[in-house]
Amino acid sequence: MEGKTSTKASNSSEDPSSTPRKRSGVEEGRVKRKVEEQTEKVAKVARCREGGQGTAGLTSEAELTDSDQDGSGKNSDDEESGEKVLNRSGVKKSVDEKGEMKQELKKVTQEKETIVAKLKKSEDEKDQVIKELNKAKQDIMNYRYLTGKSKNEKNHLEEELKYQELENDHLKHKVETVTQERDNSKHEKDDVKHKSEQRKVKLDKVTKVLEELQEKLECPVCLAVPREGPVPCCPSGHITCSPCLERLRMQARPGRVECPTCKVPMEEGRSLLARVVIESMQHQCSFEGCGEMVEHKEYNQHQEACRHREVICPSNYCDTMMAFCEVEEHARTCEDISFGFWKVPVSEEQAQDASEIKWNSAMFNDFDGATFFLQILKEDNIFSMDVVMLGSKEQCKGLKAKVSITNPVTKEEFHMSTFSPRPITDTNDTEDASLIIRHSTIAKGWHFNQETKQFEFEVKAKIYRR
Repeated sequence: MEGKTSTKASNSSEDPSSTPRKRSGVEEGRVKRKVEEQTEKVAKVARCREGGQGTAGLTSEAELTDSDQDGSGKNSDDEESGEKVLNRSGVKKSVDEKGEMKQELKKVTQEKETIVAKLKKSEDEKDQVIKELNKAKQDIMNYRYLTGKSKNEKNHLEEELKYQELENDHLKHKVETVTQERDNSKHEKDDVKHKSEQRKVKLDKVTKVLEELQEKLECPVCLAVPREGPVPCCPSGHITCSPCLERLRMQARPGRVECPTCKVPMEEGRSLLARVVIESMQHQCSFEGCGEMVEHKEYNQHQEACRHREVICPSNYCDTMMAFCEVEEHARTCEDISFGFWKVPVSEEQAQDASEIKWNSAMFNDFDGATFFLQILKEDNIFSMDVVMLGSKEQCKGLKAKVSITNPVTKEEFHMSTFSPRPITDTNDTEDASLIIRHSTIAKGWHFNQETKQFEFEVKAKIYRR
């Protein structure tokens, strides 16, 4: 028995896998389950060893064998012996496989770590790619936005360019038109200049002729050129102004008036040529300090408004004659002119007297700054009032003077009148005063001052424009 067993054992040791191949399928499945169980036990032993527990879990291979024997009591002894040998080789193979598995596990772990690292790197790269992709998308959106904006700006610039081109064309056409007009103006200017030169030549000739005629037209008595026709002349053609001829006739014997130039008797001759020349030439203003040359048809109008015309002081007492431009300065120093309005005093004797009574003139200004004078006088129980403007007749047009008479105590207005002011002239003696009031009318409203024993009333004037 022992010989047979050893023989079987040696055979099984030589080829452990040959015995299972010769068995039936049921036994082969049983052996495989045993091998798996042994493999699990070996793995458990290995885990215990790695944990520092030693081999306490499994005491020996004999125990493994005994446990196998306990579980397989139905098998034969040969089967038990073969299974032991198979279990031993399976354990050894499991240990070797365990080492290989550890190596593979370590290798797999390393590969796993490598793969994890690569995966992490791939994820980082993926995140980076995603970021770059988002950035690229944003860049694309920005590019599309900028492209659209640039397109709009391009369209706008193209429209502006077209507008500028149209405007340039318009300006070019305008420049051409202006250039043409300038050329035409230049030609016209040249023509005007040429005509002006021709007229100047003609005017010089006419002026020279007029100067020569003017010398011939001067009166030999007053040495002035007559300003009005007809112009008296002697049979020889020598002229004399009408005022000087009248004086000569008054001085000479009747019918013995001689020409101041040639001494021939003056007759009733008139020079029509002299009249034509006088009406065609300019005349110098006769007022001292003016000297302005005026056309013949405008001479009288200039004389009426000349600032150097001779006028009289606008007071009732002063008869000083002066130039118009000196009146205001004279009025500020004249004793017969008062500034502003005042109470008009009338004594008891003057109230009963019918002779002429005069008061100082009141100087005042209107809203435009023009200067006026209020004149008051009484004669034959008639009060006359006038408003004189420091201006011309033309300036008085369109003006109205409102004169009101009031009681100085009660301020009651008992008379009011409106009339046109007159311009200042060389005389204060006018035919008709602007305002005439009876003595009885004034006496009804004036006030008797017990202290001064005088009758008093106030007169005020105001200027209005129509």
